[in-house]
Amino acid sequence: MEGFEIERKFLMDQNCHVIGKQIHDGVSIQRYLSIDPEVRIRKDIDRDTGKVTYEMAFKGSGGLKRKELNIPIEECYYEALSNLVEGTPLIKFYKNFEVQDNKILTFSSVDPDLSQHFMYGEIEFYDEGAANSYIPDFEFIREVTDDQDYKMKNYWLRNHYTGVLEVNP
Repeated sequence: MEGFEIERKFLMDQNCHVIGKQIHDGVSIQRYLSIDPEVRIRKDIDRDTGKVTYEMAFKGSGGLKRKELNIPIEECYYEALSNLVEGTPLIKFYKNFEVQDNKILTFSSVDPDLSQHFMYGEIEFYDEGAANSYIPDFEFIREVTDDQDYKMKNYWLRNHYTGVLEVNP
């Protein structure tokens, strides 16, 4: 149901070392129905089990903390909504690692076959205090939690959207 997403995001590359046990391997295929407000549809494939799930997410604005509502949807709705979107989906290969304090680091490689490919890690928290006091024990290039260029909706808009956005004054 509706809640808040509290997460920190870190720009990484394949040379960044992660200390922790890998606990999940997956791939996400996602498109955006709207940028403002952010409305995303996603197909997740669990590469460990082969299970496929679909969801629609509504996200508020913000950096470290923002409103979020995730709703599971059926494959037929995902496909129908995908056909309404102009542009191609972005592809994220990701691995989850258990790191310090039982936190889960999701390490994602975005569009590895494209020139604008990049990698990032993110950790979700239950409260802002824990997020702000967390000291990462993994290598990263820089923190991009508040950098709008690294919001996935903006990345998709720059690199996958083929339509023309209308701006209402």
